[in-house]
Amino acid sequence: IRISPAAIGLLASIGATEIPVHRRPRVAVHSSGNELVEINSDLNPGQIRNSNLYSLCARLQRWGAITLPRPVLLDNIDAIRDGLQETLALEPDAIITTGGISAGDLDYIREVAREMGDDVQIRKVAMKPGKPLVDGLLGGVPFFGLPGNPAACLVSFEMFVRPALARMEQRPDGIHPVRYGILQTGDPVPPGDRMRLLRGRFSPDPEGGADRVEIPSGQGSHLLSGFARANCLVKIPAQEQTVKPGDLVEIWSLTDEEA
Repeated sequence: IRISPAAIGLLASIGATEIPVHRRPRVAVHSSGNELVEINSDLNPGQIRNSNLYSLCARLQRWGAITLPRPVLLDNIDAIRDGLQETLALEPDAIITTGGISAGDLDYIREVAREMGDDVQIRKVAMKPGKPLVDGLLGGVPFFGLPGNPAACLVSFEMFVRPALARMEQRPDGIHPVRYGILQTGDPVPPGDRMRLLRGRFSPDPEGGADRVEIPSGQGSHLLSGFARANCLVKIPAQEQTVKPGDLVEIWSLTDEEA
């Protein structure tokens, strides 16, 4: 249980000046890719701004972690190795990288992680977005290599990093609370071979029925516009029949973690 203002008042009322707690985890975050530039930079052809660093750090801070924003890792094996070694010297509790884990010619994160790490796994997760994943230990520190596409990066954080951080802190809210709601709008979702996690928004039914669920536009793994309006993930199981407005859907709240 996290120490709330009321809990602090209760402790003060009984004269408790010190109590044992789990400290906040220190999490280092690297984006990777030669195409990344600072968010205040003008863009040249082929460049994109480094949004993943900011969205992940904001998400980690909302969780309660202390963030260690790190420099962009360029698409070079030596640069990646040196950058990760420098980050390990800071003694973080976990390291997150984004990008460089697919099968492209310049995707070196997974190669360097396997060289440096222990029991590093390169996975193809049966979900969309967020198929590529690398995880393991670097110098004994939990390591997560997340996709570079912005929405896929945040979905993978919710699925894999959040539960790991909760376990490290012995928090009970690592698994998203499950709710159900009626899909209100959007195009029918056809069957697929992977579980899909659509970015949705739920709200109470004014008549007291099941929650109402809307799926905003902007569902591509490279888009954050839909995620910016979302407060839940809408789970569409693999091989499910077409899901359409009026159907009951499972949703995972993004707003119900412990305060």
